[in-house]
Amino acid sequence: MIPYAEKLAAEFKAAGLRVSVDAKGDKLGAQIRRGQLEKVPFLLVCGNREAEAGQVAVRSREKGDEGAQDAAAVKERIVELAKTRK
Repeated sequence: MIPYAEKLAAEFKAAGLRVSVDAKGDKLGAQIRRGQLEKVPFLLVCGNREAEAGQVAVRSREKGDEGAQDAAAVKERIVELAKTRK
C-alpha cells in the first residue's frame, strides 16, 4: 500500500500538485478525520484493492466519499481544478 501511495504522490507532485502521504499507521477513520480537520480538499485512500486495480478511493471536502476511481483520471481532474483556481 505505502509504495503505491508514494508512487502516486510522486506522479501528482510531478503534475504540480501539493501532496503528502500519511503513513503513520493510525486507523483509517482517524486519518480521514485528521484530513477533514485540516480542511484537505481531496483525500485519496489507497488500500490493497485500489493498488491492484490502479485506483484510489476519493473523498472530497465538498462531496464527501466519491468511491474508487481511476488514479490517472483523478489526477487530471484535480490538475484542471487547480488551474481554474489560480
